[in-house]
Amino acid sequence: MTVNNLWSILDTSSKNQMIGINDLRSRTLAIDLSIWLCEGLTSTLLRRYHASPSSYLVFSRTISLLKIGVTPVFCMEGTKRRLIESSDDGELGNISTSDRRPPEFTKACKECEKMLRLLGCPIMYATYEAEALCAKLNSEGVVYGGKLWLVLQVAVTSFVKK
Repeated sequence: MTVNNLWSILDTSSKNQMIGINDLRSRTLAIDLSIWLCEGLTSTLLRRYHASPSSYLVFSRTISLLKIGVTPVFCMEGTKRRLIESSDDGELGNISTSDRRPPEFTKACKECEKMLRLLGCPIMYATYEAEALCAKLNSEGVVYGGKLWLVLQVAVTSFVKK
């Protein structure tokens, strides 16, 4: 899912206030696991040095968050994906679903789900998109956020490597 002008939206919503690592302590954060998985699966460097690059990435980031007192709530993609067709005039057309996921992604999901359960991390399952579930948890006050969960998805490395 793409958000046009993401950084300008985040910039205006934060009123130029930086969120520091201390602001995350003792917080509960929703994390879209699929973004981390895709990053691990497409990283040439991680593939070169790790047998399971996605598991390594999810493990190292999760441990970093747990060490600073963050409770991560992982949101997993639903097994069906919404496909929205657009017509020639740009209007949205039919909405259908697809249950096709690459086998490598499905395998990484299962590996990470098992690992996260062993670490005691809560996992929630979205009907369709995990981003939507993260947003819903945020809007209902279940997790700390504002626009933070979007930033965490895009730039988590800058938070957890300090």
